[in-house]
Amino acid sequence: MEKIERGKDGTGKAPAYALGEISLRLDGSGDALVDAITREGWVLGANPTQRELLGLDELPQRIELEAIYTADSCRSLLELFARDLPTGFVTSLELELRGREGEPIPVLARCCKIAAHPEHIFRLTKLPFGAANITRRELFDLNSLLRQILDQARDGHWCIEFLEPVSLDRPEAAIIAQIFENAAVWRVANRAMARLYELPDDAMIQEGDVHLYWPRSPENERFVTEIIRSNYAIDRALSVDMRHDGTPIVIENDVRAHFHDGQLIRIWGRCRELPDDAGMSARLQETSTATVDEPGAGRGAEAGTGGAVGA
Repeated sequence: MEKIERGKDGTGKAPAYALGEISLRLDGSGDALVDAITREGWVLGANPTQRELLGLDELPQRIELEAIYTADSCRSLLELFARDLPTGFVTSLELELRGREGEPIPVLARCCKIAAHPEHIFRLTKLPFGAANITRRELFDLNSLLRQILDQARDGHWCIEFLEPVSLDRPEAAIIAQIFENAAVWRVANRAMARLYELPDDAMIQEGDVHLYWPRSPENERFVTEIIRSNYAIDRALSVDMRHDGTPIVIENDVRAHFHDGQLIRIWGRCRELPDDAGMSARLQETSTATVDEPGAGRGAEAGTGGAVGA
């Protein structure tokens, strides 16, 4: 492991801190794992719970950070400590301790800067993920697998998440307005979406405004109207999106939605480009007129209550 150069005082020795004071700050911590670390990466002490877990009967006056934490965690901590932080600064981060046999022990740490003189010192209070780490790892692996599947799919897959949830207890026109006006982000946009919009290699859909590629227009208001009147579950609905260079494209979408407490939180779907020939343009215009003018067209057309399904 790469050695880390650590500061020394004018005597050429690692400066001593009032260890009695540090011990008082580490004792009485119960089941939590607690240690104190200098900005340069010296561990000044650890409470009995942490020493027992790691198989350390006693710690010397100070010990190198690498003896307690994994390499990645050491880097994370030293990067944090190097910042100009005030005393009392608090943050949380995920770390890994070195177990008795060198095995990583994932922990959630609460880091607090407790002193700035004569040394900058940080207290880390940690709780092992324990059995929850199995579920955590399973969720991480599942998320990675799903992202791989989406990124390798031929069709575009997308999800728009509303940072300002859409209220569904309003008239249809108000729901449509919210969908286009409320703050929203791309939660998912796979590689096929980037190809669909012909993004440059260094561009990402998630970095842009949702409506940059899916603008408000009569065709897209019709598209949203169809979604509402289908109880937010529809296949082969047409929208008109924009490529990166501003060229309009006709998209066929299968759309679903997620609700919470009577509000629309996300809409997502699978999409594919259709040729924008004369027949398709006529279909769009015809569908738009029929959808908007159709009386009593589905639940939510009058009062906008379609979101009750799944709420």
